[in-house]
Amino acid sequence: MKRITLREYNAIHPDFRGIWTTERTDDPNWEANRLHYMGKRTMMAGDGSCALLIEGLSFEITEYRRYLLFSERDAAIVEIPHNTHSDNYGMIQDYFTKLVKAEYCNMRHLDEQEKIQDVYYHWELAGSAGASFELYQLPGVSNESIEAAEHKIRRDQDVVRLRICKFKTLHSIQPKVNELLCYLPSDRVKEIIETARASATHGPWSDQLNLVMTAEERQSVKDLWNTMPGNTCFVDALLRMQ
Repeated sequence: MKRITLREYNAIHPDFRGIWTTERTDDPNWEANRLHYMGKRTMMAGDGSCALLIEGLSFEITEYRRYLLFSERDAAIVEIPHNTHSDNYGMIQDYFTKLVKAEYCNMRHLDEQEKIQDVYYHWELAGSAGASFELYQLPGVSNESIEAAEHKIRRDQDVVRLRICKFKTLHSIQPKVNELLCYLPSDRVKEIIETARASATHGPWSDQLNLVMTAEERQSVKDLWNTMPGNTCFVDALLRMQ
């Protein structure tokens, strides 16, 4: 099933998306199927086939965005929520860079509108002459698919540069990403601990955490705590964020 964010869906021209409101008289099982259509978002497939996609049947809208992390021959595809703090993006990139023993790590949003068959691509303006393109050949994507995507782009776009990024290994790092998404910014963690310790005139400083942390911050620590094995506690999870 195709996945698309709400922002990407709303960016589609209104002529090519809408809401299903038509009662079908050509379907003998319409009463049973009606709930799968009526009121659902729709959009054109956008692949030249004129196919109409139905939310829940052909595509789903998610609040997560898919990203490609890559360096040289290594890559990973991860899902990250829209409202993720910039510090967490940096943590994820740092983790992947160390994992593959690379000097750097690129990160690209995998936009379903920037995909030809099974080939994702990324483009940026390269001046008045046109755009620069990157095509991503993930494991399992054939040379023929890459050639077909390159041909279509060169035919339909003003191409200044085109680079094919071929990856040998696709790493599975989503569990670690889910952990890193729980982390609060390190400066904020330091501030929380220092404030709690300064406020603890009687008893352990951990008793002050409910007073110096927001509900959202406490939930982030609890989410990280849930990923930690063994006999641990809330403070262990907070200290791990340092």
